[in-house]
Amino acid sequence: MTTLFVILMLFPMLVVWIILMFPLYLIAEKRGITKNKKKFALFMCSPMIVMGGLLIAFLIYDDIWGGPKPREADMNKDRIERITKVRLPDFEMIDFKQESAGFLPDYENTYTIEFKEELSDEFYAKLDSLVNEGVWEKYDDGYGYSNIWGGSNGNPIPEGENEEEHRFYGIRIEKGSKTATITAGVW
Repeated sequence: MTTLFVILMLFPMLVVWIILMFPLYLIAEKRGITKNKKKFALFMCSPMIVMGGLLIAFLIYDDIWGGPKPREADMNKDRIERITKVRLPDFEMIDFKQESAGFLPDYENTYTIEFKEELSDEFYAKLDSLVNEGVWEKYDDGYGYSNIWGGSNGNPIPEGENEEEHRFYGIRIEKGSKTATITAGVW
């Protein structure tokens, strides 16, 4: 959650409080609250306290459950290997970006991973065999895999994936590099 978002939320809260000041004063005057300064100050600030509490609750909720976060399912090594049909060496995620998100459950996440060891000649030979099978593609500088499934696009659904979901998955490996880029999402 950005500071700009908090500032943008505080401005409408302040406007609402200013709008409510006169009606609150009339209520306080009618009930005799204006005679006790502490009660009057608390009464006049109560809308701001409630709105501030709601803002804090929202920020806590968004920090725990919302916002762009890596999806564990996208980075599950067994799942990646099952979808791409290649056994990957151990790796760790070093970067994450959420490319797009909306009110729908659609998302596109980009993960940069770093292999813990150099990719072997056997690994590249396996990729070459998958290129020959039409599963992977070979580029001048490396290899790539991509698949979009679900809906009526006619692409094969990877084994173990839900045919009801509209998903895409891709991985790009540069030859000689210890890093790769994985793109995953729901459309």
